[in-house]
Amino acid sequence: MAVISEINADSDALKEAKSYIYSSDLQKPDGNFRKVISVSKVDRSDGLSMAMDVLPTSCPVSSKLSQEKVYSDACPVSNEYEKIECQLKLDENKNGQLKCFGLQKFSILPKMIPYSLKHLIKSSKTTKYQEEFNKQFEQIMHIERCLKETIKSIRRFTDPNSKFTLMSSFIGENKMSDVDLFSDCLLRMKQKCINKSSEKFLTFVALAEVKIEAAKTLRNQQIQSFSIDPLNKILEEKIESVKKVKVKLDRAKTEYDTALEKLKAANEKNLYQLYNIMEEKKKAFETQAHIMAQWMDSMPDVEKMIAKSVQQLCNSNYQYHKSSIQILNVLLKEH
Repeated sequence: MAVISEINADSDALKEAKSYIYSSDLQKPDGNFRKVISVSKVDRSDGLSMAMDVLPTSCPVSSKLSQEKVYSDACPVSNEYEKIECQLKLDENKNGQLKCFGLQKFSILPKMIPYSLKHLIKSSKTTKYQEEFNKQFEQIMHIERCLKETIKSIRRFTDPNSKFTLMSSFIGENKMSDVDLFSDCLLRMKQKCINKSSEKFLTFVALAEVKIEAAKTLRNQQIQSFSIDPLNKILEEKIESVKKVKVKLDRAKTEYDTALEKLKAANEKNLYQLYNIMEEKKKAFETQAHIMAQWMDSMPDVEKMIAKSVQQLCNSNYQYHKSSIQILNVLLKEH
């Protein structure tokens, strides 16, 4: 029997069990450290009582390892485990001392996996957050499709070589752009002109067209800078990165599941080797899941950014038409 410092009945049972066993082992410098792998029969109706599954390790107490080190892979376990039961004697403030009694030690037979390993295999086969990640990832894929379609539509709108504009659609089979049609019209009119004043007027019209084209170029540059580039940045820096992290998460999940399946088929010789491998894969998976969660949290409000880009598109287009009208008004006033 061993006694450790006072604890509270509301304390975490597994945490207190680990602390108890570690403190108890320190009182036996000639022995080896032990690991608590699970607690069961936890009863808080009258204080705190519980049973523990404890695995001896090959790490001597004389090494003075910290509790954290004892529970790391640096401290391998043996092929037997010990059943221990504990009770917490309470005072009026629900504080007291945990007293534990060893019940039984026995070897692990090939088909006798400790309770904690059975529970771990059963509970870890599916994770609570994997389904949530899949749903969030589907949303991101939807956002990616939306972004690409939005960028494609804006590019078609600003394409200087567009062949299916409003004027050419009225004409029918003609594949010339509005600008080409208008320039061709001016050229034909100028060639037929013999009146100098008319020729001068057409020259002013041509210059006005150059100014309008410059306004259109400015509009397209603004749309590129304030509409297309920000959306492309999300695609390249955020969504592509999330997709790469998701691939790593799926790989880690597959390796974790494979390790669990191998642990199910473990025998006496390789049980703890496979258990340690499973723990390593589990830790890698949880680390990758944490990274994935951070990326999800850092995703900007893409819908707002799309709305802002469309608003910028409309503003730039409005300014272009406003400039065009001003240029034409000046032309009409002077002539």
